[in-house]
Amino acid sequence: MKRICSAFILSVVSIISLSIAPAALSQTSSDESVSTLFNQTSVDAVISVAYQTKSTRYSEFAQLFNLCQKHPVDERCGEEYKLKKSHYEIAKSNHGALVMVNTPEFRSLFMPPVNYPEFVGSLTALGYLSEEQEQEKLKQEQVLAALNQWLDLNGFDQTTEIYFMHALLVRAQELSQQLDNRG
Repeated sequence: MKRICSAFILSVVSIISLSIAPAALSQTSSDESVSTLFNQTSVDAVISVAYQTKSTRYSEFAQLFNLCQKHPVDERCGEEYKLKKSHYEIAKSNHGALVMVNTPEFRSLFMPPVNYPEFVGSLTALGYLSEEQEQEKLKQEQVLAALNQWLDLNGFDQTTEIYFMHALLVRAQELSQQLDNRG
């Protein structure tokens, strides 16, 4: 979990550094068709799901936080508390990054290589890639085909490149699914 959160935070830091260092914009697409890849209605729907996931995770964490303030020796104030806090921080980071990247100056950013394992993990968790295959052995074409399946099913145009916005959108759906599947 920490590895995934660290990769995500590194990606957000990468975006922030891009806004500070214009020379780094060479990692973006110069093709103006990027704006057509991201149907704003579909993006807004995913951002709404990400916000709902963040809100639910916050409520879960806040309830436990309040309990632990009153009863610090409660058994739920250990690992369960850390897990709830981590889930909230991940959902909050994903929503914040989605909102930030959903601007013209950031939409054309390619997915940073540090996000690749998390992105593949999200596609796998959502069922677009086989769990039996090792991440290291997946070919770029297989990952791109899985992404294009996800894009088709979620109201987006297919792509030949993986943008950071794609990674965030897929991750938002995975986080929402985790919330739905928690039983």
